[in-house]
Amino acid sequence: MAIVEGKSRKAGFFKKISEEISTKKIKLLTMEINHFVEKSDDDLEVRFDVITVIQKDEKIEVEHFENTFYYF
Repeated sequence: MAIVEGKSRKAGFFKKISEEISTKKIKLLTMEINHFVEKSDDDLEVRFDVITVIQKDEKIEVEHFENTFYYF
């Protein structure tokens, strides 16, 4: 199962958008998914991905980062 966090913005920021997911957000996501997996009868493998969308003038760039962080 892929859990995907999406982030978008316009160009011009110094910090990488994929680095803007807070520790608190990661903790909340992992707690919720852990609860779901424990209640599920399936043997699920979980990965956490990030998709970034950056607008540069009229151009839009989309990047997909798999296995952005591990928890289980």
